[in-house]
This record gives sequence, C-alpha cells and structure tokens, in this order.
Amino acid sequence: MICFAQSPFERGYKNGYIEGYMYAGTENGNITTITPIPPLPPLPTIRESTYNYQDGYNRGYIDGYKSFSSNYNNNASSYAGGKMLHRYPKYQAPDVNLLATILMTQARMGRSGNQSQKYYYNPRPSRQDIRCFIIDLSYVGGSLRGPHINMIATLPCIGEYLQLGFGVGFSYIYNWLPEYPIMMEESIDLYSVPLFLDIRSYFLKTRVSPFVSQKLGYAIMWEKDIFAPGIYSDSSVGIRCLTKKNRAINIAAGYTIQKTGEVQINRNARMDDWLMGWNVKLGFEL
Repeated sequence: MICFAQSPFERGYKNGYIEGYMYAGTENGNITTITPIPPLPPLPTIRESTYNYQDGYNRGYIDGYKSFSSNYNNNASSYAGGKMLHRYPKYQAPDVNLLATILMTQARMGRSGNQSQKYYYNPRPSRQDIRCFIIDLSYVGGSLRGPHINMIATLPCIGEYLQLGFGVGFSYIYNWLPEYPIMMEESIDLYSVPLFLDIRSYFLKTRVSPFVSQKLGYAIMWEKDIFAPGIYSDSSVGIRCLTKKNRAINIAAGYTIQKTGEVQINRNARMDDWLMGWNVKLGFEL
C-alpha cells in the first residue's frame, strides 16, 4: 500500500484557504457563506519552505480571500483586505476578536445563526467569569528560610482589576532559633500551615500584566515539643502572563512575616518571636 502524507506547507495551505475565504465572506456581509473545499496546494516558492506550516497558511489565506472576491466580484475588498493583500507574503492571520464580539451581540439580540456565524463564533472567555486555582511555589530567606507552597481558590473578579481568594499553605523552616538563642542549645526545624485571605490586583487587561498580591491570615507552627500559632502576612509584586485556554504563569518577589506567638522554650522560659524574610515565587493559574 502506498501512502502520500501531506507536508506542513500543504496542511497550512488548506487551513489558511478556508480561513481566508470565510473571513472575506464575513467581511463583505455575506452571512450565508459556506465553508469551501480547498484546491490542491501549489508548490512553495523560493521564499517558502515545504516544511513550514505558517508559509502554507499565509499562502492559502491569501488565495482563499482572493477566491471569494473573484466569485463575488460585485463586492470590493475593504481597505483592510487590500492592505493585507499588498503585504503578502509577510501577512499574518488577522485577529477576529472584534468580529466575534459583533456576532455575539447579534446572537444575544435574537438573530438566527448561520454557518458563517457558527464558524467564527468562538470568542475567548473573560477571566472575570472564571473561577481559577492558583499554586504558588516560593523560597523564603531570613529567619523563615525554606521552601513554601500556597494553594489559592479564587473568586470572580470584583470590578475590572480586583480579585479575592482563600488559601492554605505549607512551609518547611529549617535551622530556626528564637530572638535570644541563649535559651536553646541548638537550632530546630519547624513546620507551618498558614490559612489566609488572598487579595490581588492586575493593573492591565492584557496578556502580560503587572500585579500586586497581599495574603493575610493565621499560621500554625509546630515541632515535637513546640506549638506556636500566630498571624501571617505575605506581600508580593510580580508579572502575570496569560497562556492559551485562560491559563497563566506568574513570577513575583515579596516579603513574608510570621509571628510565632508564645513559644515554649523550656520548662522555665516562654517567649514571642517574629519570623520574616524576602521571597521569590513562581505561580501557576489553572
């Protein structure tokens, strides 16, 4: 049996041809445009590669756009369409967010759907309508030195920029000594579980945005013979980058403070202590 596999250029050409044809139909107000059957892909030019999907997509998009215009020559191409053709082969597929918004509005007004609308009606969901889960991995220095992890369940945004969430964390603090170590023979390792409210704000409504975050809550620290609950605070500033499917990655730096409460040092001594240190974080929004 002989099998002929398509090259990346050919696959890109067919997909681009359909996209260009449908875009031209919608641009010219033809709401009954039917998805075309792509023709056989041409051979790549000297400036194109048979192993490059984007080269084929660009070529197919232009051919599909031209094909619709030639079949419906009474509809002249728009200024944007003419400029697009003039820029070939550097042309990249246009952003259809505006078109999707228009079609969404028409659908909400009760207009009947059609194949052209169905083809493009796939707007990117707003993050304001999505509950997400955030995982923060961090390392803290100072008297809180050690790895930390926080897990946060967020609520829908309040307004345009403010978001609330509730979280729980786990910290491993090694080589800890109280403020006056003369009362202890050697340092010890502590474990901490903070429960907190997370308040964060994204400054821009773009894929890459700076943000600030503040965690306030109560943490429980313990070791074999020590139980030391106290208030917990974590402030940070960072950058958030949205990825596909409304996921995001963020990096941040900040300062963590935790109070130990009254720590039982030995049978004759009790004392308070503040643990604090700078931190760096890597976060994932799911």
